[in-house]
Amino acid sequence: GGAGGAMRPALVLVAALLAGCERLPNRLGRDPRRACELGLVSGCVRASQSARGPADKLALLTRACALGSLAACVDEGAERYEAAPPTRDRRRAAGLFVRGCAASVPLGCRNLAVYQDNELHDRAAAVTSLRRACALGEPEGCWGLGVFLPAAAPETRQSFERSCALGSVVGCGRLAVHQVENGPPPVQPGAVAPLRRACEREDGPSCYVLAVLERDGVGGPEGPRDPEAAQRHFAVSCGKGNGYGCLNLGALRFTAARTEAERVAALAHHERACELGALRACAQVGVERLQGTR
Repeated sequence: GGAGGAMRPALVLVAALLAGCERLPNRLGRDPRRACELGLVSGCVRASQSARGPADKLALLTRACALGSLAACVDEGAERYEAAPPTRDRRRAAGLFVRGCAASVPLGCRNLAVYQDNELHDRAAAVTSLRRACALGEPEGCWGLGVFLPAAAPETRQSFERSCALGSVVGCGRLAVHQVENGPPPVQPGAVAPLRRACEREDGPSCYVLAVLERDGVGGPEGPRDPEAAQRHFAVSCGKGNGYGCLNLGALRFTAARTEAERVAALAHHERACELGALRACAQVGVERLQGTR
């Protein structure tokens, strides 16, 4: 009896511990920050999604990276790349992108390409990184590759097609842009739907080409026109830094202007277009000023 009685509490304790272990994952699932403190990568990543601010998010991603998540390292790099000074550290971000890309993390290669193009001004290196990102199935890497390649290269269209097939709305829009600008006329009405979806995501080139079709006629000169929509979409493309979007927006508004204030507003679009490199707009600014628009 005595020996059996002595064993019973130990068995109860083991059962209680087992029950506690079964409940532990559930408790940690409800408290990802605590899970992160205990060394669970998934807890750090989940906690970062509801972080208290940029500094907190960066700290959580840094811990997840230190715990071995290369995807978190890439996310940490993105936070460091975009952070405001003094937190911004683009060189360290680049190192994290290199690690991620070397480990076949698609966003690591895509982000590395951004660094190489924007910071190093090395377009050839960026193309190499985008090729790897695209091969790894990163949709934005695919359409980014298409943007960087010569329009006539077969790989350009293939890159847009792969991006679209991978589910990128912007990729489908860029494919339509490529078809409109490089395919045989007349433009098919089927190009409009992907352009519109990409324009809704404020993709400047897609909005610009969509606006041209709406202004001139979808499917050719005899196709349906929508001047009001064209003006809206030229405005979006202009806002995203497309000089020819600004030029065309200014032209439409200048034609419709009835007052001096409206002509001045239209001239501002031409000035912006000129700043963005649309040389025809620079000439137009000169003409309008000679005609007295101030």
